[in-house]
Amino acid sequence: MKAGAKSLQRLAIGAAVCAAVVVGLMLLGLMANALGLTYPSIPPNDLGLTGMDYSVGGKVDPGILRAKVVPVAEAYMRQQRAELERICGGSFESTLDFGLQGWAQALGYRSSFYFYCWNIYVPYAVKSRASSFVVLVQLDDKVPQNATGDRHDIDHFRVVRGVVLDGKGMEIARLE
Repeated sequence: MKAGAKSLQRLAIGAAVCAAVVVGLMLLGLMANALGLTYPSIPPNDLGLTGMDYSVGGKVDPGILRAKVVPVAEAYMRQQRAELERICGGSFESTLDFGLQGWAQALGYRSSFYFYCWNIYVPYAVKSRASSFVVLVQLDDKVPQNATGDRHDIDHFRVVRGVVLDGKGMEIARLE
């Protein structure tokens, strides 16, 4: 092989390696975005939602979502007072505690924009004289429709379920 042909071959190999590196970096960037690791316009939030959730769900401000879900979750907790008293063995105090969001996520209760609606867990610390629990209130904004399929509407959050967990994350009861 002549020296000129070898140089062209080396140049072609170098260009192919560079192109492969660029493509690999682009794929890493897309994966990081898909995992919610990058999305600088969304501030950290206590709802447990990622940048990917916000990009798919319509980039709603976390404060607006919080303002929509908390009153619904609070009303649900008031409705479940008698059942929670039964579980606690008497009177109790419940506190909205978004600090429990990471713990709940580690157990698999992750807020997200799920296919076509917001799916948000609102955590409450529940304490009585004898015990303490965590109640996760799961809400979504799914609006069922007949022929056209489901859609979502952040002005219409509803409770899907309530889950009572002990300190180890074991489910003690489901609230209906």
